[in-house]
Amino acid sequence: MKHVSRLICLAAMSMLLGSAHAVDVQGMRPIEAALKSDEAKQKLDPKFRIYFGKQAHPKVEKSLGETAMKRSTTMSASDDYDPCVHAFVRAMLDFQERARAAGGNAAVNVRSNYKNNEVSSETEYTCVSGSLVTAVAFKGEMVKLAE
Repeated sequence: MKHVSRLICLAAMSMLLGSAHAVDVQGMRPIEAALKSDEAKQKLDPKFRIYFGKQAHPKVEKSLGETAMKRSTTMSASDDYDPCVHAFVRAMLDFQERARAAGGNAAVNVRSNYKNNEVSSETEYTCVSGSLVTAVAFKGEMVKLAE
């Protein structure tokens, strides 16, 4: 009976220790580098404008509401693949699609919003990496800017 109790205790301890390695690592990444990446240049429409944090922007003709999105990606063994940039670009594509569908041409006051923890920055965004998945989350206002 003592051996069974010890085995159960050891199994429980090893499960707890195994889950300790599944901690997410949160970091700030440069917005400019993501926007200048090859992936962003290929996929994002340069005519659609995105303003982060309190960046100055042309006059808003019409606000189309706030939207939020979270995008994640799995890790890759490729040397030229940056999962934070990939998730960032996918999120910015969503801003473009949602704003355009509502009649907009820009997103303003875009800020990181991972697990409802808002971080407003003109230069950086929050990227969270786990053992298998990397994620970003954003909030921002869809707008029609004056031409």
